[in-house]
Amino acid sequence: MQSFSFSSIAFLLRFSRALIRLHSPLTSYSLQEKLLACSLARKVVVVVLTSVSFHLNIFWTTSMWIIAFVSLLGRIVVALQRERQLQQNLQFLEIEFENVLWERKEFQKHFQAAMKEQKVVELMLDELEMIHEKATGKISHLESELHKLRNENLRLQEIKGKTCWQT
Repeated sequence: MQSFSFSSIAFLLRFSRALIRLHSPLTSYSLQEKLLACSLARKVVVVVLTSVSFHLNIFWTTSMWIIAFVSLLGRIVVALQRERQLQQNLQFLEIEFENVLWERKEFQKHFQAAMKEQKVVELMLDELEMIHEKATGKISHLESELHKLRNENLRLQEIKGKTCWQT
């Protein structure tokens, strides 16, 4: 706190005299006393306004802190909801990823089985081609033998027919 100086003590004395004289009629005051009373009234108004302003400032600051606290709680709740939603999405994606991996393994098994089956079918086709080639070879051999036998049969029939005519 400040210590009182001589001028502030003199001001307090004049101020107290002015307060005492306020109870007397206004016309009996001197100009200096009237100015002091006006100054006093102005200072009282400034003190009252400052007090009201101070209290309004406190109220305003408190209101802002309350609003900030409530909005902080709201933002925390929203952030928690978002985090929960993201967690659910992450779990869903993990499950989907596991399903995709499982399906990939299944497709890989099917692919391996199809590759084995293709090799078996190719071997069977090769075997069938060999059998077909042998069969076509036999058929052509049998056709040539049939042709030879027909020719021989015709020749024998001609010989038999000639012998029949000659006898």
